[in-house]
Amino acid sequence: MDENVKLEEEKELYSNRLELSGSVYDFQLDFMKVYKKDVKDSVKIFMSPQQAKSVCMMLTKSVEKYEDTFGEININPKTNAELNK
Repeated sequence: MDENVKLEEEKELYSNRLELSGSVYDFQLDFMKVYKKDVKDSVKIFMSPQQAKSVCMMLTKSVEKYEDTFGEININPKTNAELNK
């Protein structure tokens, strides 16, 4: 994003869990911080399918750059199996 947007109050959240749902009209991303099976903090993000695709492309490019610099990011095989269902 090229332009700087200033908010009165920015909320930062470290997320170690993500739940994703969607419809024909939008996607919902639920970012959560989970500690000992309890959700400690969360934020819901809603976006259009077009924005979701743009975010996907941006993340893909960023992950590729990261791996070019630092090496492959290993994902737990169990997580990988869940993602490929």
